[in-house]
Amino acid sequence: MDQEIPEHLKKWNWGAFLLNWLWGVGNNTYSAFKVFIPIYGFYYLFKLGFHGSEYAWKNGTWRDENHFIKVQRNWARASFAYIGFCFLLMLPMFFFIGSIFKTSEPYLMSMVLLEGSQKFTEEVGVPYSTGFITGNLSTSGHQGSANMSFTIEGVNGEAEVHIKAIKDMGSWTLNCVKTQYEASATIELFGECKNGS
Repeated sequence: MDQEIPEHLKKWNWGAFLLNWLWGVGNNTYSAFKVFIPIYGFYYLFKLGFHGSEYAWKNGTWRDENHFIKVQRNWARASFAYIGFCFLLMLPMFFFIGSIFKTSEPYLMSMVLLEGSQKFTEEVGVPYSTGFITGNLSTSGHQGSANMSFTIEGVNGEAEVHIKAIKDMGSWTLNCVKTQYEASATIELFGECKNGS
């Protein structure tokens, strides 16, 4: 349409923002491919969100406003469905990664160390549960390293735990286990991190 888009249709366009280049092809807005330009592409994502409706109105062929609104609404629904689908695909991956961390030697060794600590028993207690673990765990033959962080919650309170470990000649060694207790705001250190973390 040659005429300018009515003011009430100048709304944030979720289809343009989330599906960007796909939305661009479907709405004759091929400038959407600019999202692939390094750095600038990130800025252009938001530009598509802010001005996508204007671009679509100008570049498309619409019977009337209702037709335009219906099509853009369908793009928005498709974008939300796509994000939801991606999220569902990622969930098993997160659980898989979490299970790898929680069955790793550095994690199990650190739990044994913490359970033997009187401070841990007082501040967190047993039984306890751990939250999602972030960080990295890598091995290559007989060598490896681990750098993990997680929250832990027990019958008495919560704590943040940070682990550093090294694998050498096939054996894991805990270099540092740092535990910060929420209730007392104290920090308990094991290993080489006792002079810092």
